[in-house]
Amino acid sequence: MESKKITFIVNPSSSNGATGKQWPRIRAKARDRLGPFRTLITTGRGDATQLARRAILSGDDIIVSVGGDGTFNEVINGVLNEEGLLEPGVLLGFIPRGTGCDLAKSIPIQRDLDRALDNILTRQTRRID
Repeated sequence: MESKKITFIVNPSSSNGATGKQWPRIRAKARDRLGPFRTLITTGRGDATQLARRAILSGDDIIVSVGGDGTFNEVINGVLNEEGLLEPGVLLGFIPRGTGCDLAKSIPIQRDLDRALDNILTRQTRRID
């Protein structure tokens, strides 16, 4: 499988701050499974949109949102423009860490970290609108 540039966009405040506390463990497991990747940490509302756009413009191939529905929504807004994806072929991953994570329930997306990482590793995709 060819090497891809991966960026994780992490909202440490999601799940009432549990994501920030769990991030070192999540990061270590993700590095073991996926190899090297860049981590960008949000600090406030709207950050994930800007960070996702920066990742796309720097040539990243896979953007992984680590947080809840709001974080994922911001990441989506960062990789889209009026015509669709800013960069065709970019994949979005989601490690659901929000309190409710309605998106993960409705699609369904695995809340289990190992399964979520497997989906990213195998580039298992699903269209959503």
